Amino acid sequence: MKKYHYIIIICLLTYLNAQSQSVTNVGTIPKLNIKKKFENLWSVNLEIAPRVELAEGSSLTTLENSTLYTLTDITTVVSRTLGVSNSIGAGYLTRLEKDRSTSHRFIQQYVLIDYKGTHRIAHRFRTDQTFRQGGVPTFRARYRISSDIALRGQTIDPNEFYFKISNEYLGILRDQENDIEIRLTPTLGYNLKNKNKIELGLDYRIDSFINSSPDHRYWIQMGYYFPL
Repeated sequence: MKKYHYIIIICLLTYLNAQSQSVTNVGTIPKLNIKKKFENLWSVNLEIAPRVELAEGSSLTTLENSTLYTLTDITTVVSRTLGVSNSIGAGYLTRLEKDRSTSHRFIQQYVLIDYKGTHRIAHRFRTDQTFRQGGVPTFRARYRISSDIALRGQTIDPNEFYFKISNEYLGILRDQENDIEIRLTPTLGYNLKNKNKIELGLDYRIDSFINSSPDHRYWIQMGYYFPL
């Protein structure tokens, strides 16, 4: 993964944020991720991720406090390893929203991993379909590239820190209206002795390119990863 790729993206997103008069949100997403691998090459991944909005404004300089529980996502993905570096999977997400309504999302994905010395590069291709009672279905095509980089030595060993960065592009179709979303997430992680991991990062999202001025969302992510 070339570092210049991310430098260009950061500069572009910073420029759009400065020029836009649209909505800017700041919040937090704590995550609990539990993964179980089986000897027959199958695995199950469960993630619970509530979302809380902390501030809102037209830009980062006009934010006002607005602590508000937004939703909770509960995601289950079942994957099958196809070879040394690729897998396919399918999943289901339940979204519990603040108004007590529920959304249902069906997920299909393909993951390809490329190992590059001290780090690995993962490519994830995903499609999903979201349905909500009384609402319009949403269809998305997604591509994410991410990398885990050891900060000491050649591999991410127990009791060591590591750096992870991901960049995702989403094409969105909702009621014949197209949209685009871009996500950039730099993260600092710590690999515990028992193979559990703790991560802290910033998930920056920008969307609504086509129909209006872009919206900006800054989510502080705190994740705990627990393999069974």
